[in-house]
Amino acid sequence: MLDGDVSVAGSGRLGRVAGRHSSATRAVPRRGPIPGLRLLLSAALIALLALPARAHEVHHAVRQGPATVVQLSYAGGSPFSYESYEIRFEDQEIPRQVGRTDSAGRIVFVVDRAGTYRLRAFSEDGHGATLALDLDPPGPPLGHRGTAPPGEADAAAGAAAG
Repeated sequence: MLDGDVSVAGSGRLGRVAGRHSSATRAVPRRGPIPGLRLLLSAALIALLALPARAHEVHHAVRQGPATVVQLSYAGGSPFSYESYEIRFEDQEIPRQVGRTDSAGRIVFVVDRAGTYRLRAFSEDGHGATLALDLDPPGPPLGHRGTAPPGEADAAAGAAAG
């Protein structure tokens, strides 16, 4: 070692000290990161990673009448407009209906039998929703004419005439 060189304990490195070596010069131990900083940085990273997931949320509302209306919107409230969707009944491979949402983010379809309808709506940039809707068909349509069992038809005709 040359005059003015100091060995930092445990590091195996030599450092240059200005001026002459004296007995008052001593190595200052390196301190690690601020306690808790690693935990704070980890929490911040997790929070940042969660932001894209929240941004890709799609909300829905379902109204059922003669036709079922599903309205989709982004987490911020704007409509999920002109995006692709497909509807399957229970676990069928082939979709019953495919298309695009309208300007208000609506999908309209007719439920013709009870069961679980699987709706998948998606955009090219990764937004979307997959819903399992347990739906029953609506009652008979307005103006429905059916046949009455024998005997009831005669009674109904007699009541109307009398």
